[in-house]
Amino acid sequence: PWTSLAEFNLLGVLKPAIPSTSTNFTNVIWRNTSSGDVAVWRMNGMNITSVGFPGSISTDWNIEQVGDMNGDGEGDILWRNTISGVVGIWLMRKEKILSSKFLGGVPAEWVITGSGDINGDGKADVLWRNMSSGMVTVWFMEGLSIQSVGFLGKTPTVWEIKQVGDVNGDGKADLVWQNRTNGTVAVWLMNGLTITSVGFPARTSLDWEIQILGDINGDNKMDAIWRNTKSGMVSVWLMNGTTIALPGFLGGIPFEWEIRQVSDANGDGKGDIILQNLTSGKVAVWLMDGLNINSVGFPGSTPVTWKIQQ
Repeated sequence: PWTSLAEFNLLGVLKPAIPSTSTNFTNVIWRNTSSGDVAVWRMNGMNITSVGFPGSISTDWNIEQVGDMNGDGEGDILWRNTISGVVGIWLMRKEKILSSKFLGGVPAEWVITGSGDINGDGKADVLWRNMSSGMVTVWFMEGLSIQSVGFLGKTPTVWEIKQVGDVNGDGKADLVWQNRTNGTVAVWLMNGLTITSVGFPARTSLDWEIQILGDINGDNKMDAIWRNTKSGMVSVWLMNGTTIALPGFLGGIPFEWEIRQVSDANGDGKGDIILQNLTSGKVAVWLMDGLNINSVGFPGSTPVTWKIQQ
């Protein structure tokens, strides 16, 4: 089902690249929701330096996660077939598929809830949740192979795993939960299969949803970026383990804009926010410095059938 691509026009409208001396590159992975095609923007700051089309796969396959499964610093693509439950991986090198493999089928009641380096070996692991029993499972990854499988235990299904990322700066990804009935947020600090600490940093209104984690202030701890589903307001928790070091608001944005990715676009050691307009196809980049948006750029736009994956 994975075939090579003919050329497609993903760029639509593209701002001319501005010469830059930075060697920092960010990959933005796209999926065409109609055709199943995959594309990669290679970005340097606000500029698209190259566009690649690594492959195409039928639309009954979903991109579940993008994470570095083999420790080479490149985001790899984790797939799942919505009909059969089969899981597959593309190991990526810039805009190309380095290698790929099917990992086998998983029953439908198990869903992939995140990926991150749970054991600190430099490779992203895959987090699963059984939506019937509440059991949490980890696949510890070694490139195209599942090195081992472990179980973290059961939690009531009213608790949802919202994000996976290193919130205490120890090099190991942690779990951020939210209770869907009362809004309470919980954090599990992880060391492999050991939950080293549990904290409850706050309770929020159910109008607020955690969109993504990213280190936007450069302290090597992932911060939580929130969006209010009624007002469009964006807020941030600068995190320090299980506590909120500093909260703040970034402002409101129209609902057609979605926060799709956080990565260091300009090489200053701080995560920047990449947004996509689902109506116009425009892409925006917020260059971040903690709770401040230093500048905003619009590197390009795409047909609306293309969506940034995370």
